[in-house]
Amino acid sequence: MARAAAIGKGQQPPQLQGRTVRTAVRAAAAPEPQGGSDAAPRARCVGASAPQAAPPAPSRRDALAAAVAVVVAAAAAAPRRAAAEAASAAVKVESEEPGFGEYPTQPGDLVLVHYTGSIADTGVVFDSTLGLGLTYRDGGAGALRPAALRLGGSPTPGVCAGLQSALLGMRIGGRRTVLIPAELGFGGSPAYAPYAVVPGGSQIRYEIQLLRMSRRGPDAIMKGLSKCSQGGASATAENCTNIEPAEFV
Repeated sequence: MARAAAIGKGQQPPQLQGRTVRTAVRAAAAPEPQGGSDAAPRARCVGASAPQAAPPAPSRRDALAAAVAVVVAAAAAAPRRAAAEAASAAVKVESEEPGFGEYPTQPGDLVLVHYTGSIADTGVVFDSTLGLGLTYRDGGAGALRPAALRLGGSPTPGVCAGLQSALLGMRIGGRRTVLIPAELGFGGSPAYAPYAVVPGGSQIRYEIQLLRMSRRGPDAIMKGLSKCSQGGASATAENCTNIEPAEFV
């Protein structure tokens, strides 16, 4: 009992004394960090978190769902973008004389019109169905020839989207003067029109007169005008000078 009590007062058992001494010797023999005692201590790993595992690669289903979400978001934004573009590029009606027809024009209608197009900044006429007195770019004499157009149909050479839009809602006998931005005109590149070159980015102005409207086809709208667009001074004067307004529905 006396021996046990002595050990309890702070003395280590004989079998641990040598281990303690060897530990102390190793501590004393360990070299100091380079730079002396003021050098920064080495980083310790005690308490460091374990390495994080890489996130798993998305499954094929997840990747497909993400792609679909992107497409849906783009589709939802398209109408807003189109509306913004339409608001910034719209046809401006500068003046109008209402017609007397019963039916306003709509997409799909075939119309017979007179128009004169000019460059807004300079007033230079670049195209006209009332071309008497004008000179084509190639030096020929201008002609009087109304134009037959299908509203909302396939693009017609020389007829810009703004002119198509300006004709909608008109009634036969009506007249409009419209200002068309370049976005709905001929865009940013030069356009080689019958009577002049339209510089890229130009605003253009059209003076329009609606002569006839047909929902029956071209034969109806050209009734009585068989020689109108065949050329020749006498033929033009005979068939195209006085066109009787009419609507065929």
